[in-house]
Amino acid sequence: MGEWEPEEETQDEEVLEDEIIEPVTVEQVNRWLDDLENLCASYDLQQLQRLYNTE
Repeated sequence: MGEWEPEEETQDEEVLEDEIIEPVTVEQVNRWLDDLENLCASYDLQQLQRLYNTE
């Protein structure tokens, strides 16, 4: 068997500067959770309004 040589990097495999993931803070997670809770509450309200709307 011959020696293994890595394949050439493609554009998809290259790490671009804008693809670097930064750490997430607790404050950011809490804001996301609040947004998610508000979104879920809003969706539930809309569903109830459609179910009970007699017009």
